[in-house]
Amino acid sequence: MPAENWEEIIFYEGAIQPILNHNCNSCHNPKKLKGEFDLTSVKGLLAEGENGEIIIHGNLGESTLLYRLIIQKEDEEHTLPKGKRQLRKAEIELIKAWIESVALMDRRLGASKILTSLISRLFVQDKISFYPETTLKAIHTDTLSKLREKGFFIENI
Repeated sequence: MPAENWEEIIFYEGAIQPILNHNCNSCHNPKKLKGEFDLTSVKGLLAEGENGEIIIHGNLGESTLLYRLIIQKEDEEHTLPKGKRQLRKAEIELIKAWIESVALMDRRLGASKILTSLISRLFVQDKISFYPETTLKAIHTDTLSKLREKGFFIENI
C-alpha cells in the first residue's frame, strides 16, 4: 500500500482482505469451509458460520471472527492450527479497528478514523538492499565459450 493517499484506500480491500488471504483462506474457502467460514469474499464474511455471524458490524464482543483470533492458542476453538503462522498482534488490532468502524466493505481508511500507527506497516517501504550495487565489466565472448564447453549454462546480460 502506498504511503501517499492512504486515506482513499478501501479499508476492507486494502488492509483486511490481504490479511485474510495470507493467513486464513487456505482453510476457510468455498471448497473447504472449515467451521462453515468462507473468508475469501464479502459474501462469505457477511454469512453465518457454524457458531453464528462471522462479523457483527461495530460489535467486537459478538463477532465470531475476532473471538476466534484472540482466544488462547491452546484452546481448541483457536482458529489457526499449531504449526501455521499466527496472526501478528498488529494484524489483529487492524481487524478489531475495522469491526469497530462498523466493518463496512466500502469505507475508506480515512473515513474510518484509523490510527496511522495501525496501518503504517502496510505502507510500501523503500528497502536498502542487502547486496551492494555494483557495475561489472562484460565477460569476453571467448571466456563465455570456454565456460560453456566445460558444461556451464551461462548467458551474457
